[in-house]
Amino acid sequence: MPQTTQVLPIEEIEPGGANVPVTQLSAVEEFNPTSETGASRYAAPLPDGLPLEALLVNKNSDLLVVSLHGATDREKYSIPRFEWLKSLLKTEYSALYLSDATLYLREDLQLAWYTGSADFDLYPILADWAGRAADAVAAKGIIFLGSSGGGLASLQISTYIPGSMALPFNCQTSIANYLVNGTLMGAQRDYVEAVMPHLASEGVWSLRPDVDWSVPLGDRSSALVRYKRLQQNYVYYIQNMRDYRHVEQHYQPFRKVIESGLNSDRVRFHLYEGPETHNPPLPDIFHSSLDEAANWLRETL
Repeated sequence: MPQTTQVLPIEEIEPGGANVPVTQLSAVEEFNPTSETGASRYAAPLPDGLPLEALLVNKNSDLLVVSLHGATDREKYSIPRFEWLKSLLKTEYSALYLSDATLYLREDLQLAWYTGSADFDLYPILADWAGRAADAVAAKGIIFLGSSGGGLASLQISTYIPGSMALPFNCQTSIANYLVNGTLMGAQRDYVEAVMPHLASEGVWSLRPDVDWSVPLGDRSSALVRYKRLQQNYVYYIQNMRDYRHVEQHYQPFRKVIESGLNSDRVRFHLYEGPETHNPPLPDIFHSSLDEAANWLRETL
């Protein structure tokens, strides 16, 4: 039997949410979060045995923001990681923070894009948890928010909930296109080695930057593939124009797919000039973009 959910007052949440008591579930299907105002945490085993962990902060808002983290420096951050907690606590919105369970596969794994393993797709499970959380807190709309690798996850998971919105910041839109200095560097090879070894039967060093080795994953690894089909969600895509590699490798290909495809009326782009690097958005961009996305989503409800 799962333990009784304990709810912590919002003002008592410590950095990272580490002090919020955890409700341990025996299966992901048992996730039925409390409707009480405050913070609650949950953990449940996935089909591969890894723990899916979440933090829910209920502010009785009409919208629920689902926060998805990007690459995680394992020497700097511990997992589970609930990114944007400090920033979102300053807003009016209820929030569900999801940690990528795949990172437990290896202690130095930093990025897995929430895809799940070779044997199961994690995206529909995360969408189910988001929908259950929205029902519990009586939210009328859901915004999936993430930067970089979390941004790709937001684009993917949002498609499972019609009427929801993805809010990606400076994100990848294809795992195979995530090149550093034009080569396949650590993030992709670590991912294939630890999570999807079947994609490199001859070893990870056989992967080439000019060959899409992720094709067997279909649209799990690429929003470019997924958004060629008609989708029922919305996207408010935020891009720093001085993040040159992400503009070339991810933003421009995605915008081409959208403008020549079936989803042009459900996707908006906002460009800004930030630092000449690949980083999360600065606070003013983060908060203004979230409020603009919320206003657009409310118009659609």
